[in-house]
Amino acid sequence: MVDEYKTVRQATQPKMEELLEAMQERLVMLLRDRKELDAEIQKVTSEMLHLSAVLGVVVESPLRQLGITDAIRHIIGTSDKPMSPVEIKEALLRAQFKLTESNPLAPIHVILRRLEKSKEIEILPFRIDDDDLYSWRGKTPPPLPIPDWMSEDRSKKKKSSLLKDMLNKQKKKGT
Repeated sequence: MVDEYKTVRQATQPKMEELLEAMQERLVMLLRDRKELDAEIQKVTSEMLHLSAVLGVVVESPLRQLGITDAIRHIIGTSDKPMSPVEIKEALLRAQFKLTESNPLAPIHVILRRLEKSKEIEILPFRIDDDDLYSWRGKTPPPLPIPDWMSEDRSKKKKSSLLKDMLNKQKKKGT
């Protein structure tokens, strides 16, 4: 029985190794695609938030659906450069996060220390404007969730637009 197992394993091992190698190559390709998609999603989200402000339409950033720790993970993890706490604060404010008015950097510093301790981020050995710089070193940062305003089943609606739906909801809230 043991000899039969060894024979079967020896016969199938090259095929399994080939399969493993193909799977590894596919994973690398998917992760590369994911990085490009995440960058494109971030760009479109930013442009959409700016345009909605010009139109006077309230469109909530999907980043706000994350807790502040995951939001900071996402901000640092998707940044193409190291970030200071002030830059992280500005990114949170652009995403309409509500931070404490008295000392908005305090929770950010606490979270950064915790993420650095868990080796998800690293403090770079140099500073800019007397601020530490942080870069991502963890695994894949948390992806943005699908925004609440997109979660409705849009396929059943005819000729309706997201903009019209959002405006109608805002009118109902205002009354």
